[in-house]
Amino acid sequence: MDTREMLSQAMELPRSKLIGKEKLAELERWDSLALLNFMALVDANCQITLSADGLLKCESIAEVEKLITEARSRSDESVHQRD
Repeated sequence: MDTREMLSQAMELPRSKLIGKEKLAELERWDSLALLNFMALVDANCQITLSADGLLKCESIAEVEKLITEARSRSDESVHQRD
């Protein structure tokens, strides 16, 4: 499941409504409940725990995608360091 799919599920919107350039503040359904739902989806699907503070700093879907990509990289690095 990709970032936009998780966001659309968290906000209960069709995925086709999110193209990636939207500002989160402009999305009618982006609220505290959607944020918590999104964090839970990311945790369940990507095994990544995002901080609410980090997510709240994101202004656009593209920035959320970047945050998850960076979190995945850090997660991959920590797995390799244990080997």
